[in-house]
Amino acid sequence: MTRPTAPIRAMTIAACALVMGSGLAALPAAADTQVMYVLDGSNSMWGQIDGVAKIQTAKEVLGELLQAEGAQKVGLLAYGHRSKTDCGDIEVLAPVGARAGELKAGIGKVTPTGKTPISAALKAAAEALPAGDHQNNIVLISDGLETCNADPCATAQALAAQGVNTRIHVVGFDIGEQDREKLECIAVNGGVYVDARSADDLKGALTQVAEVVAEPEPEPEPEPEPAPQAVEVFRDDFDQGELAGHWNVAQPNPDGFIVEDGNLVLIAGQKGTMADPEKENLFLLDVPLPDGDWEMEVVYDAEFNTRHEILQFGLYDDAENFLVVSSGLGGRFPYNCALEVGMDDMSRGQLKENRTNLGDWEACQGDVVNFMKRKGIGPRPYRITLVKEGRSYSATHQFGDEVPEGEEPRIEKTGAVSSLRPPKGVALTAGQVADTEGETLFLIDRVVVRQRN
Repeated sequence: MTRPTAPIRAMTIAACALVMGSGLAALPAAADTQVMYVLDGSNSMWGQIDGVAKIQTAKEVLGELLQAEGAQKVGLLAYGHRSKTDCGDIEVLAPVGARAGELKAGIGKVTPTGKTPISAALKAAAEALPAGDHQNNIVLISDGLETCNADPCATAQALAAQGVNTRIHVVGFDIGEQDREKLECIAVNGGVYVDARSADDLKGALTQVAEVVAEPEPEPEPEPEPAPQAVEVFRDDFDQGELAGHWNVAQPNPDGFIVEDGNLVLIAGQKGTMADPEKENLFLLDVPLPDGDWEMEVVYDAEFNTRHEILQFGLYDDAENFLVVSSGLGGRFPYNCALEVGMDDMSRGQLKENRTNLGDWEACQGDVVNFMKRKGIGPRPYRITLVKEGRSYSATHQFGDEVPEGEEPRIEKTGAVSSLRPPKGVALTAGQVADTEGETLFLIDRVVVRQRN
């Protein structure tokens, strides 16, 4: 017995099962079991096995099955039994739930005549199964392949994709080895394929199928628990019209910053970074970080006017001890420039850098603003995040604060740096990494701290 190599979610199905003995006897079936048998009535069923026509053998075995006590919620469909050339020659001979006499009469109507429209027969069988919350099965008994320019394997897959609540089983009756695969693939949704080459084989094949049919549908796998979300523990949207009391400003220069229109606006107009002890307008956050893992986020916008402006955000103790995300436009002397995000790890005056270029262009000089507009440098504003996981720290840069529905965010991530004794404070500043003409406004939309579970 061969099950599909690529399992598809089993749909709610079961049916009366059979056991071998002097005859075929029904096993108990679930009350909501429904089975539609599809019998090949094409001309090839006149072929003989051991001197007996295959259709005669199939009728006898199937008839004994359908007469078995308890097999009350089954139906019968046949194809190719009335017309030599009509690919639409498909007929429900007994509806699901028919009585034994109706099933027997239906079998008696099958006289091999025409073609093998398996694909259309599968669709008809699925449509003939009564609607409702049932355990459904289609059992195809065929001695040949599709002859009506259709793909029954694709049809079976399509039925599964449409959510049709039915397992499809196949008994290949006197099928050659080369043709077997073309029938095997019809068995979907936990269905089985079984070979049969004689009357006894056919009884055994239907027994195997029925045992699978009688199996209750396995309980669906429980939905995985959603990944724990980071919990926001601090947020400043700069919407109070002035700098909130949880910020302290080292070396304040009131001409270099203002809070307005929901932004902290910083001017990067002169050389200076966190590595400078006298750095002006270094914003220190007087809020303790949570224990364990966390992430800190800053969302900002800027029109870069030089090739040297930079925003820094992260952990800070002093000019010789900080671990921060640096984001800005880095100059590549004499002509190139690159939008960058990186980790700057300054420990006891020794600097380690881990940078990621978000774009690297030649001829970036002169009017940088128009150059970047021509290059279409990502949607703005930019979202910069510093992430702590254990002793490891890394940074991400996301173009655009909001992601349109159906689109994936463009996120770049730096490599990680490790710190056994990281700085304790949180700081934010903007400046330039080299003396240059011009200045840039950084608009800080918000600063957020989250506990990661």
